[in-house]
This record gives sequence, structure tokens and C-alpha cells, in this order.
Amino acid sequence: MELIVPKMVTFLSFVFGFFLIFFLISWMRACRIGQKRKDFQKYLQNYFLSQENQELEFLLSYLKKECFFLEFYHWFDGLSKKDQERFLKVVGEFLLQLLPFVRTASIRYQVLFLKFLTQYPKCMEGKDNPLLSYMAESAISTHFAIRDWAFLGINRFGNSTLLRKTLLLMNQHVVEHNAKLITNSLLQFQGDAKLLKEFIGKDIKKYRDCYCIACIDYLGYQKLDISSAILSFLQDNKKDKEVHIACIRYFAQVVYKKAVPVLYEMIKNDVLSWEEAAIAAKALGNYPSKETNNHLLAALGSYSWYVRHNAAGSLVKNNRREVVKEMLRQINDKYAYEALKYQLQLFEKGN
Repeated sequence: MELIVPKMVTFLSFVFGFFLIFFLISWMRACRIGQKRKDFQKYLQNYFLSQENQELEFLLSYLKKECFFLEFYHWFDGLSKKDQERFLKVVGEFLLQLLPFVRTASIRYQVLFLKFLTQYPKCMEGKDNPLLSYMAESAISTHFAIRDWAFLGINRFGNSTLLRKTLLLMNQHVVEHNAKLITNSLLQFQGDAKLLKEFIGKDIKKYRDCYCIACIDYLGYQKLDISSAILSFLQDNKKDKEVHIACIRYFAQVVYKKAVPVLYEMIKNDVLSWEEAAIAAKALGNYPSKETNNHLLAALGSYSWYVRHNAAGSLVKNNRREVVKEMLRQINDKYAYEALKYQLQLFEKGN
């Protein structure tokens, strides 16, 4: 027992000493980093005020470290809109000098760099700006975060010609983007939407299914009319089912009467493709007529709940309540009756 106590004291002294040294080293390192950050912010402000080459060299050496680029990002983000507008050209100039390093930097650093360019696209202004070329190259990166931020940045920049070239470049590349993410990025396009529509109309037949679907969804959401080209896709039986579904969604947004006979055929073919039939039944809610009513009433007898549900919804949308109630009185099919009654109740609650 007498030997154990001194050993325990020695052991505890050793542990305490170890943690004390570790704490001191950590504290000194934190102080050093804190001082570097203060120096960095001081030189950052001095550069934007004086734009001296000496300050630029200092900034570039620090900005190659991820933590300091993030510090710069937060600093710039905290400036007033007026100051940001004033400094954007200067920012673009020193980001250009940082570009050779960025091309070989870590994925996290590249994503951070692209995120900054996406948030402040004006710093990429200028004819044949290498930052724009870098964005286009990054749009075909093997890493999804890099390519998604790059494509979003190109849309925010708002140059229709550049976006057209990028889409064709992406289409030729092995790696496919997610169609939904492409559509979301296209919806943030800041340029001439009509010119972009013309470009897509000319190129869409060259696109693979993924890019075709994304562009059709974008055109539908924006109600941009290239209906004849979309109808040709819908009538092409060689096209993938997902492309057909995107085309039907488009005609639910952009009314095109020449598409109606094709939609009628699709709700009849619910056994071959209930998904296409269901979405066609919903799209017909924008094409009210007696003939449409007849096709939708027939679709109420579909084996698919989704087709019945959407057909009933379109009937309620296209007709007055008295007309729908008369339809209910004449229906003998229990499933059809329940679908139409349910949609009518939803409509009455909403109004």
C-alpha cells in the first residue's frame, strides 16, 4: 500500500503535466492563428483601399489556405451592397491570379471557390474571362458538388451562348448530371430566356435523355413555347418513358391543342404505361371539352388508382359542380364513383 500511493501520485502528475503542455501548445497555436487572421483582415482591407502589389502577393499566399479563403468569403459577404459592387472588379482580378492554384486544389476548396463565383457572378465579367472557362470545365467534373455549383454559376451569370455551349459539353461527357438539379439551376438563369429557348429548341434533339428531360421541365415551368418539337418527342415510341412523361408535364403547363389527341390515346393505354396515362389524365385538366369529358369518364374505369384519381380531378376542374353531380348519378362503377366523389368533396372544401 505504501508503494502504490507514490506511484499513483507520480502517474497523476505525469497525466496532469501532459495535459497542461497540450493545453499550452493548443492555446499558443490558437493565438498564432488568431493573430494571422487579424493580420489577414488588415491586409485585406488595405489591399482594397490601396491595391498595392505587395498586399496582393500577401493575400494570394494566404488565400491558398482553405480557412483564409473562407475568412475572405465571410469578410466580403459582410460588406455593404455598395462596397461589394465597388470591389467586385478588383476581386475578379485577384481571383484570376489564384485560378492556377484552384485547378489543382482540394474538392472542398474548389467547391468553396465556385460557390463564391456563383454568389457574385459579376466578378467574372469581361470578354473571354478565364473564370468562365473554368466554370464550364468544372461543369463536367467527376465530382457532383463541383459540377452542380459550376452549372448553377453559369446560369446565374446569365450568358445564353455560354450556357448553350456548356449544355452541349455536358451532353457529350460520360458523367450524367441529375435532371432535377439541372432544371433547378436553369430556373435561376439570369439572362435572356427567349434566346435560351431558341438555343434549346435547336439543340434538344441532340441531347441525351437526362438533359432532354431537364430542359423540357424548365421550358414547361417557364411556359416557353417549343410545342411542335416537344410533341414530336411525345409521338416518338423510341424515346424513353421518362422523356414521354416530361413531355406530358410540359403540355399540362403550355396549352397546345395539337397534343390533345395524343393525350387521349395515352389515357387509353393505361395497361402499357399507367404512369403516362395518369399524368395525361391530369394534363387534360387544361383542355376542357365534351370530348375530353368522354375520355376522362372512360379513364375512371382504369385499373390504376392514379389514373382514376387524376381523371376525376380533371373532370372536377373542367366542369361546373352541377355537371359533376349529374355525372355521379350516372356512374355505376363503385371505384369510379368514389374517385369522382372524393375529388368533388376536395373541390367544395377548397371553395
